Amino acid sequence: MPEHADVLTAVPQVAGGSGLRNQYAYENDRIGCLTAWSKRYGDVFGYGPATVVVNHPDLIHQVLARTNREFSATVPMVEHQQTAAENLDAWMRGRRQGGRGIHPDLIAQCDDRLDRALATAVTALPARGMDLAAACERICGRAIIDVCLGGEAPAFYERTARASDDILAVSRTLDTPPWGAKRRYRRAVAAERDLTARLGGVLERLRARPGDPPRTSLVDALLAHPDRLPDQVITAVLRVTLIGGHGTPGTALAWCVREMSQRPELLARLSDEARAAPAPAAAADLPYTTAFVKEMLRFYPPTWLLARDVAEPVALCGRRLEPGQRVLFSPYLLHHDERWWDTPAEIRPERWLGEEKPFAPHAYFPFGAGPRVCVGSLLGLTVLVRAVALLAKGFELDVDGPADAAPRPDILLAPPRSRVRYVALTSRNAGRE
Repeated sequence: MPEHADVLTAVPQVAGGSGLRNQYAYENDRIGCLTAWSKRYGDVFGYGPATVVVNHPDLIHQVLARTNREFSATVPMVEHQQTAAENLDAWMRGRRQGGRGIHPDLIAQCDDRLDRALATAVTALPARGMDLAAACERICGRAIIDVCLGGEAPAFYERTARASDDILAVSRTLDTPPWGAKRRYRRAVAAERDLTARLGGVLERLRARPGDPPRTSLVDALLAHPDRLPDQVITAVLRVTLIGGHGTPGTALAWCVREMSQRPELLARLSDEARAAPAPAAAADLPYTTAFVKEMLRFYPPTWLLARDVAEPVALCGRRLEPGQRVLFSPYLLHHDERWWDTPAEIRPERWLGEEKPFAPHAYFPFGAGPRVCVGSLLGLTVLVRAVALLAKGFELDVDGPADAAPRPDILLAPPRSRVRYVALTSRNAGRE
């Protein structure tokens, strides 16, 4: 599709009333409205003067690739101490350098620690059960904190989990202005300051260690970086990884557990693969488990809606966009579009086992893309694969909730409210003897 045209036209608008009326309809059925409007108005349309929806992989790729130029990602509202330009520079330096730190070799070094952390997190859940999404957030959050901070992790979990909830709520809210959530915003600011200060204390203690300590955690790898990264950059990398390692992967794991609990044949195949794999298992030892996780990220992407602000006048597919407008695009819509996927309404992990990619170019981005792609995507995928393998081979999944309820598209694409109990198979077998 063309990026520019000789004659630019305005973005077509959703009919049926004022912007407030369309906004009300959207708030009551977000996925339904975006799907219906896309079918009626095409791949670029607006449902208010300031909101433009894009629903074509090539166009979305252009927006993502041009972020930090014609488009800008909303700077988290708690990043308030510096100018926008200073924030952007520090953020991008942290992402580039931190992204090099979170590499496959480092994650492989942490395999034993990750497996232990996941097992400890699962067995620490209440025996009576708890909310599915909350339980999975605890599992992923504890494991990622352990991989990031090593021996410093235990003191961080509870406060980081609360900080993650508040910071992501104010950073990812696409429609509510800051004054609409003042209390949560104040909590997020306080949480951000507290987390930054505590990470600074960790770096000070770790830099004072004698000798050459082993590099078995992300913080160790960043401290040993040959460019001697400044503490400000390391803190930014750790902060965004810790905050993002709670809700998003936890929501993805909740969808995996829900699907596993409803499909015994799927659970059996995952269990057989996990039992046959060596310990600790490499990614190559768990191909079907990896395919299952990728398919769940396609079908239920936790970050189901993304946004970019128009930073300067720009053309997109012959449409004129102006500063002050916000561009929305949905991985969920793209991942369920028959133009880009074969049988997208079916959950089929097998689609990922072939040599060819099962989707059209740019039609799969559960972790974003472009210069603002998630720096922890590899770590997040690894945690999910290993968590699914652990649960499949070692635990009975007792999920109590509606089997056919619709997803809840809020800040994240949450599963229907359910309760879960993880019963270790060894405990279950002992009780039967």
